[in-house]
Amino acid sequence: MQDLKKGLFMRVGIHQPNFTPWMPFFYKMAMCDVFVLLSDVQFEKGGYQNRYKKDGKWLTKPVKSGLCDIKDKQYLDGSSLFDLNRKIIESIATILNIKTKIIDDDMRIISSDPTDRLISIIKYVQNSDRSCRTKKFDKRPVTYITNPDAKDKYLDETLMRESGIDIEYCNVPKNIKRHVFEMFDDFGIEGTINQLPNHQVDTGHPDATIFNNNFYKLSASACEFGVLSKEYKNAVKSL
Repeated sequence: MQDLKKGLFMRVGIHQPNFTPWMPFFYKMAMCDVFVLLSDVQFEKGGYQNRYKKDGKWLTKPVKSGLCDIKDKQYLDGSSLFDLNRKIIESIATILNIKTKIIDDDMRIISSDPTDRLISIIKYVQNSDRSCRTKKFDKRPVTYITNPDAKDKYLDETLMRESGIDIEYCNVPKNIKRHVFEMFDDFGIEGTINQLPNHQVDTGHPDATIFNNNFYKLSASACEFGVLSKEYKNAVKSL
């Protein structure tokens, strides 16, 4: 895989804002220049938007009942699901020293076709992001980073490429298809970073505690991100 820092093309990834995601989520993010968090999609009951699995146990943060988009969904304590999940995602990305730019899908694209929607989001990112408007960046091809099973579920590869967007599949090594907290437990912060594509352990990071193996416990704490469920607080404390 070519080094993103050489600036040969722009890689864009798109994903729902899962609640404290597992390691493959961040592996894909690390492959991208820009990573879009979807908010204008429906909340999935029983999905990963308000729960995660660690050491064989599900840890769930209760949500208010009712069908609505992620951007309007609230946790039982009244906090915004999207806002809280994004903060946790950003914090873990910082711990992993991932430099990818994280943005929201605030372009309000209306399309019932999954591939059309993806194309519209990618084109929006390319045309509106400030870092994409330099002469050098405008000439770069755009590559969509996605999971291999996308082509069997919703992705029309032909339509994507006809729109001038290349596709690169994110093949995550089997040994890291685990929750990121499990990775921290077994490999520590630096060891986990070393599993990422284009990884760079930044020992000169201004937050020196970023490489303390206990720092990730604080990154998702109730103190930093507001009042969480008792279940989640106890889970974080027990890590």
